[in-house]
Amino acid sequence: MRRARSGRGYLIASSQGNNTYKVYERAEANRYVLTIDPKGARIDDVSDTDGIEVTSCATSRPFAQGVFIVQDGQNAGGNQTSSSTPGKTSPERAC
Repeated sequence: MRRARSGRGYLIASSQGNNTYKVYERAEANRYVLTIDPKGARIDDVSDTDGIEVTSCATSRPFAQGVFIVQDGQNAGGNQTSSSTPGKTSPERAC
């Protein structure tokens, strides 16, 4: 859940059937906004996602506008955040 003022923001749901993430508005009718497909982005593909997290708060210089973190079951592309738990990070504005 990416929260914003007045109950606004976005719900991001993992679509494990095709390894993408669906984004919906939090307000009113929960309108579909877009699909995030990491395979087509600067990070490599993800699979078997067991968890995601997003924040619009600055966490560090590379993530000054927030970060979207995805747990990845494999690390085929070599861009993982930890050797014990594969994961991907992307600046939130890139999503």
